[in-house]
Amino acid sequence: MMKTGTVLFAFAAALVLMSPIVFAASEADQRRLRFNQLLALMKDNGDRIIDASELEEFLLSKAGTIAARLRDAGFMVTAANDETLRRFVHRQAELIINGPAGRGRGITEDRLAVFEDADLEYPFPGKVRELLPPPTAAGTTTSLEDKGAGTPSVGSVFDVVPKWVSVRKSYLQAKDVGQPASLSVTHFNESDATQKPGSPRTGFDVRGALAVSAFEFTHELGNVTLDWNPVAAIEADVSSDASVGRDKITHRVGAEGVLFQTVPTPWLSGHNLTATFDYTTDRDYRTALLGGTVQYSPNFRLIGVGEYKQLGTLPLFFRWRPYLGLTGAGVTNDGDKKALKNMGSYINGYVRIGGDLLIGTRFHLTPELIVFQQLEKQEREHSLFNVSLRYSFDDSDHVSVEASYTRGKDSPEFINQDQFKFGVGIKF
Repeated sequence: MMKTGTVLFAFAAALVLMSPIVFAASEADQRRLRFNQLLALMKDNGDRIIDASELEEFLLSKAGTIAARLRDAGFMVTAANDETLRRFVHRQAELIINGPAGRGRGITEDRLAVFEDADLEYPFPGKVRELLPPPTAAGTTTSLEDKGAGTPSVGSVFDVVPKWVSVRKSYLQAKDVGQPASLSVTHFNESDATQKPGSPRTGFDVRGALAVSAFEFTHELGNVTLDWNPVAAIEADVSSDASVGRDKITHRVGAEGVLFQTVPTPWLSGHNLTATFDYTTDRDYRTALLGGTVQYSPNFRLIGVGEYKQLGTLPLFFRWRPYLGLTGAGVTNDGDKKALKNMGSYINGYVRIGGDLLIGTRFHLTPELIVFQQLEKQEREHSLFNVSLRYSFDDSDHVSVEASYTRGKDSPEFINQDQFKFGVGIKF
């Protein structure tokens, strides 16, 4: 059986082993080499800043591929300098330059990671990095891909891992707004009911999800396109001194996808769907709940759903995401836990709203509210609120330290939580 120490040690080891990648001594040199490569690609005018016009011309150079994808979807696009296409490319460049990557001034070396991670609208691929060549090896002008051998750089490790693995607080949080997985020191306030009787008020807390989605499928359906992939995930929510409400390990298998308009629009442009079969147990694998989860979230970039919007001229950028979900399960083994014995089965609907306020370039204020509605038996309403402030050590927000506060009741036991936490976060 898996004990508490095993789970805590495994997550702590993962955090410790991954952190040195970010802080490798050669990272600055590799970033400079990569930026020099992109300056040459964007035909920089010598000021070492990628401005909107340089980025726009680069995006237009990819117009042949863009036009082909639009023609395949049934739209008449015949030339790279088509006025409609040029307006779209201009808007894409302005969104990136005026967003967190450029902050209205252009892309500089210190913003390289944010630039490569910036979102693009269809028919571009999902991220700027997908339009760029692989990083060059130190001291050469040949990419690692062209060499066909050698050890990947620190930068290339970050570029590869997120393509098929994601790490965040909860799998049901979207990758954009989702908070990082964390190893925390937790203080339980007096009203918290998740502790074992007589336990110290301070303990260790692990909250995180590891998801793998190695394959992706695309179906162009005329005016809309469907991208989907199978997914497998394991999610832990455990605390060293909690006996109920914070003692869950969930295994998920299912699919996730996005249905979006082939012709980009800043309005309601996409629909994100997730459906998984769930097996939930405790840290010792004594309990067993079998069920599933279905969740929906829209894309609405005009109002900041899934895309940062700057607040006036201040160095503040905000994005948010709403979710609507349904989750249910039957208890097949209660593990002699009273809460599960009394439950039997459950079906809960929920509405989740998560936000991310980027302050400057490294501070994130991330509130989240979940409202649950029990749909059988007691049919009561419950809520869970969390807010965290974290400082990211890198522009891509892979490693951070954070302080957070949680209050409310979580599904399915709905035991009262009232906790302050301070810890280390990992997100990919």
